Amino acid sequence: MPGLFGGSEDAPDASVLSNGTYQRTFHVDERLSTDVPFGIIHHGERDPTGHTIVDDGSVAGVVYGVVSNKDIDFTPELVRRILDTPDDVLPQLNGPFSMACIDTASGRIVIATDKTATRPMYYTADDPFTFGSELSAVVRAVDNPTLDEQAVSDMLLMAHVWGDKTLVREVKSLRPGCYVLYQDGHWEERRYWSFPFGTYRGLDFVGDFANAYDDAVGDIARSIEGPTGLWLSGGLDSRMLAASLHTAGKPFKTYTYNRPLGSDFGPFRTDVDIASEVSEALGVEHKVFSHTPDVVADRIGELVDISDGLVGWNTMVNLSAVFDVDPTDVGVMCEGSGSAILCGEHVWSTRLGGTAYPGDVLYDMHALWDGKLVTDVLASNIEPKDTFIDEVRASPFTGRDAQILGITHANYTPRKHFLSNKIARARVGTREQLPNNRLLELAGQLPVEYRTEPFLHRRMPIPHVPSPMKLKLMRALDRDGRLSHIPYEGTQLPTSSPYLAHGVGFVAKNVVQRGLSSSDIGNWYRENDAFQGYLDDVLRSAASRDVFDADALTTLRAEHMAKKADRLGFLAQVTTVELFMQQVLDD
Repeated sequence: MPGLFGGSEDAPDASVLSNGTYQRTFHVDERLSTDVPFGIIHHGERDPTGHTIVDDGSVAGVVYGVVSNKDIDFTPELVRRILDTPDDVLPQLNGPFSMACIDTASGRIVIATDKTATRPMYYTADDPFTFGSELSAVVRAVDNPTLDEQAVSDMLLMAHVWGDKTLVREVKSLRPGCYVLYQDGHWEERRYWSFPFGTYRGLDFVGDFANAYDDAVGDIARSIEGPTGLWLSGGLDSRMLAASLHTAGKPFKTYTYNRPLGSDFGPFRTDVDIASEVSEALGVEHKVFSHTPDVVADRIGELVDISDGLVGWNTMVNLSAVFDVDPTDVGVMCEGSGSAILCGEHVWSTRLGGTAYPGDVLYDMHALWDGKLVTDVLASNIEPKDTFIDEVRASPFTGRDAQILGITHANYTPRKHFLSNKIARARVGTREQLPNNRLLELAGQLPVEYRTEPFLHRRMPIPHVPSPMKLKLMRALDRDGRLSHIPYEGTQLPTSSPYLAHGVGFVAKNVVQRGLSSSDIGNWYRENDAFQGYLDDVLRSAASRDVFDADALTTLRAEHMAKKADRLGFLAQVTTVELFMQQVLDD
């Protein structure tokens, strides 16, 4: 994937780091005239405004992404200010970016992520100081890279990795709203921004939030030159973004995929059906892509490579449809993921205001599978819950609710959704609207009654989907009401329907679908020879390592094939880790 790379004087040469960065013939490799390795691989004319380079001989800097403030340009003067006073300057910046700044005389370096880490930045824990957007590039500075087994536990438990961990123990991931200062052979990570949790004091929270959302989308829309695309599903996150782009007057095309991992079966309108209705109502061109098991099997290795092995390949299959997009049709893709957490859909109202230890609450919220399944499959003695305990200890917040919210915001969206956006950036530029000061400020003030709550009773583990806030925000962003009649895929009801009706619709739809069989990706593994053969080869390789318990893997596969349980999701994480080891650690 395109991105930054660089380091101190004793870091690997720029050509070594560049060669370790995912790139294709249409990408552009630019090096800066510094005494230390420093450069960027970008999309060139596909997204000419998706990066900025400054180099005046005394300072040099690169933004991968955009600084979207109307009144701030990335200039040599701004680079000097970032190098001198990063704690004062970085909090002012809006937009999706990672950046690196270098003082050529002193050798001082600052690398930073935006407030939601829409673009990952990795760096070495020990000499030589090396940084980059690609884990496979940074690891070239490590003589004997080793597997971080706590990160492997995260992958098996959640399908992504938390904290500053990567699958390589010697390489760290820079947290959201943080920077690393390097000077005189020493470096440390510092936090320049924390989520501003507080109480809303205004008169119209939803109206203010909708205005802030539109402003944030308008800012990123202005940063795009050329044709723009939007992944559009039957859900509300992408629909909100479509409505806001329409309000901003930004021309765009929409794209939808048949979801092999979704719920596109049964007597219901699917993503494809509903997205077509939305695009027709907005008067925009729309295209639909399909996935087949043979094509997905061919793409799995590339998905793992692009995402640094830090997100389960099964969660990115849908996004691989970007490989089929004609690059002459679109240079930048917009993606609505991440809005759900700002609307209170992940941290339920019932998870706040209690007395349970935050680490236990976070485990219950984010674990996809029982921790015992993880410990049974791992050959070493790893405790999956340690990740959540470590995050509580590292949290800048002291209050229980603030810890639960802050830790979730710092990990779930950046390390899962935004890292997955690397798939799109392998082919085109991307823009994300979330890293905006006013929008994040209001998200931190979300009233608890606007969060998701269990349906009908607090003890029922069925969420009332969508959250009150998301439904209210969708209605507010639909400025002219042209989308109000179109159903939400999760409930099959128009957004204009009462909140309680959506809860009933969500439960009814899921009850019906649980009684049906689906031709999802789990059945591909059972029925398609090419897909099954590919995954079985990877599983056999995983079973031969001392990382996994071979008998446990054999049992899980047998359970899946006999339809005793759907184990594809878990086995996908095992094969993600195995493919990463083949691509990076075995190389």
